Amino acid sequence: MSTFVVSLVEDAIIKNQLEHSFNWAIPETVYADAVSFLRMKNVEKLPKDTSRIMVSLLTYYNLRKIKGTLEEEMFTDVQAISSILQKLSESPTAEKRIEAATKIYDALTVYRENFEIPSLLYTESHGTNDLFYEPYIPKEEQIQQLIRETLPLINPEIKNKEQVESFLQNYNGNEAHRALTTWREKENSKLKILKHYVEIGKDTKFEDFDFPTEDFSEFQRRRELLSSPIRRILNRLRLLKNVGGEDFRQESGFVDLQEAIQVIASKSQRTDIFVREELQTREDAWSILIDASHSLNMFKGEVRGIALCLAEVAKTLILDQNSWGMYAFN
Repeated sequence: MSTFVVSLVEDAIIKNQLEHSFNWAIPETVYADAVSFLRMKNVEKLPKDTSRIMVSLLTYYNLRKIKGTLEEEMFTDVQAISSILQKLSESPTAEKRIEAATKIYDALTVYRENFEIPSLLYTESHGTNDLFYEPYIPKEEQIQQLIRETLPLINPEIKNKEQVESFLQNYNGNEAHRALTTWREKENSKLKILKHYVEIGKDTKFEDFDFPTEDFSEFQRRRELLSSPIRRILNRLRLLKNVGGEDFRQESGFVDLQEAIQVIASKSQRTDIFVREELQTREDAWSILIDASHSLNMFKGEVRGIALCLAEVAKTLILDQNSWGMYAFN
């Protein structure tokens, strides 16, 4: 509970500073609030009162709107806490922060502790947020409509329809909007791919198909740590035995121990017990399969490292990026 309260207080202060010092960020914030609201579950679907009031606080303070119907007593608490946050954001001294956090914490403790902490999609998260969000992507029309409804409530300077449309028009052409549009297209593409796998895997024992959670910073750290083994593997695989021909045995080169042992054992006079390393010219197709079962959790770090090495090697070595893939199962 304390983590949620601290996050709530700090986010309110940051939001106020953005609105006063970085006006260009307001459209992006409003848009992100709308996306978070549309993806968030209806409060009636949440299992506990604690979850309901936490989610309602996030949406009411940022959009003056609650998704679903809240009990009257709980709604009164939401309004009171939002008022505390509003007053604090205008004069956020250290003493007032502590005072506001204490009041909010005392108001929320009557609803007991909650094991999961909700957060808006673009703010700092303290967990997976799976409990609070629906797994779908809102349509652009839904987002625009919600912005039209809530913008006059959260921004007193916007008083009529013309100002709302002007706001949306200015937003639609900026870089952040284009980035979000690209992200939405990518997510739709992923959903299409998953539907295909669900269809072809309906007769298997797999319960579900999904893409793994992405963590770009962790990926960069691991790739830096494993750069040396990745480079060594690449150098070795670039000089593979080229076994594409009818006979890969040669009379000079590196000794093939297996061939040499067979020749000695048979007392043959053969001398073609050598192989030559040549630049690889064959076309390869790789499928990297990972066992991610819970019983192997103690080896999780090592498995990720090996998978990353193989993926980086495949990406560099195989020219056709459609000729390799990585899959995990548990």
